[in-house]
Amino acid sequence: MSAPRSAVEELVRAGVLKRAESIRALDRDYPALQRERLLSILRQNSRTEFGRAHGFETITSVEEFQRRIPVSGAADYAESWRRTAEGERDILFSDPVHAFGLSSGTTGDAKLIPLAKGLIRGLKRAIGYATSAYMAETDNYSLLRGYALQMAAPTCVERLAGEIPVGFITGIIGASRTYPFHQIGLPPVEVLDCPTGRRSTASSRSATPTTTCA
Repeated sequence: MSAPRSAVEELVRAGVLKRAESIRALDRDYPALQRERLLSILRQNSRTEFGRAHGFETITSVEEFQRRIPVSGAADYAESWRRTAEGERDILFSDPVHAFGLSSGTTGDAKLIPLAKGLIRGLKRAIGYATSAYMAETDNYSLLRGYALQMAAPTCVERLAGEIPVGFITGIIGASRTYPFHQIGLPPVEVLDCPTGRRSTASSRSATPTTTCA
């Protein structure tokens, strides 16, 4: 017989079931939902430099988006990322920059990728929905009694102009966990961001940090 749920588990369960119900209520036309989301992103960023250059404001379909926006790679955005790192706004996206994600540098020099605050919110929401789906389908809330090991890297290894932090996406997302999940995540942010870990990571970058993390 399973142990009775704690007050926290009951509270989380109520929230999870409410979230699961909202998912079930969604229109099942997933391509239409994706199209609506794409057009929403384009409208939100239509006044950015990139959005104006590609006519985001007048794009009305997925097919038109595919015709107007060329297939591209990291090198195509290097200059835009550099300008964003120096504090310029509304280059690629309209949201403020939450942080810069540091790539692993497996195939070349490590790259600084700007992470919009809206992107971080979206990633957190996706993780939350995935976790909620598991708990709702299995009626299993016991994970709140233990710990979850995350394969994460430092959230901040240096800071750029305007004190924008540079870190790894795994650590940045992990650090943004909310109650009660921030209590069960291991290793804690304090360990991820210990001075030794930050130094060893920052030393792999070819660029000189503007300032170090506190």
